[in-house]
Amino acid sequence: MATVAQRLIAAGASPERARAFEQQFISARPGLKPREIQDAFDAELGAFSAAQWPYTFKPQSLDDTELVNYFKGVYGENKYNQVVSRAAPAFTQAQNSDNFVIKTILQDIQDGIPLADSLAGVRTAWKTPELRAQFANLTEQDAVNQVNKLYADYNKSIDAAKNFLAGDKYYKANLPHPNLKYGTKTDLTAGTIDFRTNPKVKEIIEKRQQFITSQATPYGPSIASSKESVRFSDDNLFKSFSGSKATPFFDEVTRREFLKGKTTK
Repeated sequence: MATVAQRLIAAGASPERARAFEQQFISARPGLKPREIQDAFDAELGAFSAAQWPYTFKPQSLDDTELVNYFKGVYGENKYNQVVSRAAPAFTQAQNSDNFVIKTILQDIQDGIPLADSLAGVRTAWKTPELRAQFANLTEQDAVNQVNKLYADYNKSIDAAKNFLAGDKYYKANLPHPNLKYGTKTDLTAGTIDFRTNPKVKEIIEKRQQFITSQATPYGPSIASSKESVRFSDDNLFKSFSGSKATPFFDEVTRREFLKGKTTK
């Protein structure tokens, strides 16, 4: 039977990280045989974990406005461009255009402007004397066709990203991708997740706040609470936490392993 490290490597982790996690996994459960990593892909365990720790990071919904950022943060800009360019070539080519009409339409798409409103805006611009020259030789209908074409191609690009993610084994299991890492804030485009979503960190922060509150005086914070606040500042916590080599993926695997065999009763 495959070891935890072998399962992790098969799931996409580097050999070094897989062995480090296996060692951490074993030391946390002395005398117990590590379970198989495939348990982490169990849908019931995933749902149980989400219910137990609702504040931990989970992949974006396919309809989430941050979906594209999640895709880029996990797989990189190049992979996103490859997927999109095959499905939506017109939208991809338009990104490099310096044409006034195309840039206007792309800005509307980026700003979440509905198709009907973008069409109305382009028609108004075409009929505005000061802007008319920017349309070069485009007729009003040509400009309208550009709007419809780019919006349709943009929708194809989103569908392509959704289809790619829907087929990803980590995404299907509602697991944070192994490429994600912890940071001082959640920045999906950069592939970083706020380290405060880790349950142990959250517990420390809550205890810190309880202590500071308990030490309050009529004249403001006590010396003890001020020192505690500095000692357990978010910066210091993150520096300490960074040494643990924890990742959103490995943490979620551990949580699901912990829940295996338990019930909600």
